[in-house]
Amino acid sequence: MVNLSNSSNKTELTGDLKAIVEEITYDEQQHVMLLRSALGSAAIAKPAINLDALGTGFEGFLHFIALARAFEDVGVSAYGGAAPLISSSAILATAARIALTEAYHAGSLRTIAAANKDPYLFTVDSQDILPPPAGRQYFTVNTQALSIVRTPGQVLAIVYHNTTNGATAGGFFPNGVNGNITSVSA
Repeated sequence: MVNLSNSSNKTELTGDLKAIVEEITYDEQQHVMLLRSALGSAAIAKPAINLDALGTGFEGFLHFIALARAFEDVGVSAYGGAAPLISSSAILATAARIALTEAYHAGSLRTIAAANKDPYLFTVDSQDILPPPAGRQYFTVNTQALSIVRTPGQVLAIVYHNTTNGATAGGFFPNGVNGNITSVSA
């Protein structure tokens, strides 16, 4: 496999890896602008975010890839879990397109992690499937080759870093999130 780091000391984002990360960053910024625009006055305020909640992700590029892989895999599964809650076919169609883009991101990050034998990969919950060499498969799919989905409550358990039923804050969102769904649920 190709080593996409282009860095012998594994501490910098350079070359192809930097281009991929910059493209993902741009896509994520566009998603936020699209969603805020679509929601208009119904858009909620941005909550306080602690990106260093796990104490990892910024020491070097493999740490970053491990954290970014977790974010993207959870994000893809979150769209799948939220889909049944969307009643508007127009909104569902846009959400599906965002989910497809997130799947591209997740696949790229999983490939980068596997190609670089990322030793910092970690599981976020019992459904998480790590890419090789730490895990058993390149894609986060079940035995029927369907993507893993997580309910909003399961996603909140991950981002709060707290699986306690009813938890409303912690981890990446030290003060909780804004909106209608704010607590961990089974």
